[in-house]
Amino acid sequence: MDSNTEATPLLLESNSSKPVATGIGRIVKFFRGPERLWTVFFATMIASLASFSFGYGIGFLSPALIQLTDPIFIRNVSHANFHSATLEDIFGGMLAVGAAIGGLTFGFIADLIGRKIGMMIMGLFYLVGWAVIALSRLASGTAFFGVIYTGVLIVGYGCGSATLIVPMYISEVAPANWRGFLGCIPELNAVIGTAIVYAFGAIPFEDDSYNSLSYYYLALIAFSIILLAEILLLTVKESPHWLVHKGKEPAALESLKWFRGHNVNVSSELETLKTDLHENKELTYLQTLKMFPQRTVWKPFLLVLIVLIFQELVGISAVIFYGGPIFQVAGFENPNEVAAGSIGAFQVLGTIFCLFLADVIGRKVLLLLSSGGLIISTFSVGAYFFVYESHGCDHLNTTALIHEVNFACDTAFSWLAILSLALYTFAFTLGWGGIPWLLSSEMFPMAVRGKCMSIVTCVNWIMSIIVSFSFNSYQEAVQPYGAFWTFGIICTLSFLFVLLFLPETKGKTLHEIENYFARAQRQVHDASMEQSNESTPM
Repeated sequence: MDSNTEATPLLLESNSSKPVATGIGRIVKFFRGPERLWTVFFATMIASLASFSFGYGIGFLSPALIQLTDPIFIRNVSHANFHSATLEDIFGGMLAVGAAIGGLTFGFIADLIGRKIGMMIMGLFYLVGWAVIALSRLASGTAFFGVIYTGVLIVGYGCGSATLIVPMYISEVAPANWRGFLGCIPELNAVIGTAIVYAFGAIPFEDDSYNSLSYYYLALIAFSIILLAEILLLTVKESPHWLVHKGKEPAALESLKWFRGHNVNVSSELETLKTDLHENKELTYLQTLKMFPQRTVWKPFLLVLIVLIFQELVGISAVIFYGGPIFQVAGFENPNEVAAGSIGAFQVLGTIFCLFLADVIGRKVLLLLSSGGLIISTFSVGAYFFVYESHGCDHLNTTALIHEVNFACDTAFSWLAILSLALYTFAFTLGWGGIPWLLSSEMFPMAVRGKCMSIVTCVNWIMSIIVSFSFNSYQEAVQPYGAFWTFGIICTLSFLFVLLFLPETKGKTLHEIENYFARAQRQVHDASMEQSNESTPM
């Protein structure tokens, strides 16, 4: 990318930008302003229940793995010696593989049948997946592993679909000056889902020999929540953007009135959507590929792609997927409780800050603050494990049987691990947790939005697979402190990328964001023509 053009980070021009209220005044305006914003909030919360299941599914791996990797449990179920490390790798990998497939395919589905119906289809995958996981307790022998792997794969498909279609729907129904606030709600629901499943995994259960709620009960809880979401989705309206794109203007008008209120004149917004329609005819995948040379497509695509790659490379999958085992091999006797307290609570806190600041200080500033916190915390976690090993303790090894940990290595430096991982999860959710998905939903032109989001979502989950499967072997090769210091270097690169290349989208309509990239394309074209004219002899 050309540093001369990319170093200008802000979308400076906007015809519709309005001063954004802060604090209590902003909340009062939300519920008592001229627009009926509570309907947008209602639809956002319902759609975000899918994100709750996404976070629940990611967090589910940690307490479930504590139970499922127990050697006695494995022998009782499979009647054979089945290495727990194999189960850990496949369990985490199947969820990410399913999510990658969901991300790759669901943009097409969302463009074909709509955002609302697409979310209901996504919910069906969630329901089937959680039901299969819960029913796996009825299987035995090698069939048990086949059943539970299948359930995790299907839930993963729902997770990948949710990371695409939920932000897309919210960005298309939210007013421009509230899109950051509403666009961060899916991330809030996701981290609440993770925190809740960690907490449920730590609840003593008298009928369970593992002193926590069994994995199949955790699956049934998720099933119930998604079933509620499916019912509530029947009450919300379809995205007006999609309706206009499909030529359903009367339905789009009714949808806008439902979201904005019948006392609000939505004709100008409808006209803007119709203008977008003329500029963004629906395209096939082949036509989308032909559009990539255009700056309005490749520029936002490349920016969003790099942001979503950084989202995985900063190390979140290693922390979340193996949260419980990491705490356990680090010397904590109650890994689920520690994970629930330090990871879950600080995730929620960080996302709440993101929620209220995204439309105040902007997406770019939040990502910079987030990267700064990640740099400090990853180097601190590395320092903890460096000191940990210097005391003669075994290094972090999630491929070892996690029930054979030497708890004598619970050193006086354990506070550093707690504070560092708490800072990490707070900093990640402050920016890198939800802002990349918000950017992916608002930076692409309507004509290619679903298809481009499919590609970048799939790549994001492929990176998650790579990080998940390579973390164990990488940290064994360079030691745990080396692995986390590597994440620290990557976080530093993410800071520089955001600072130098990423534009600000705060307070801009989707139409204005698209015009920004189109205007940049025209400027490059004009400069090229001017240079050509100067070089032409008179």
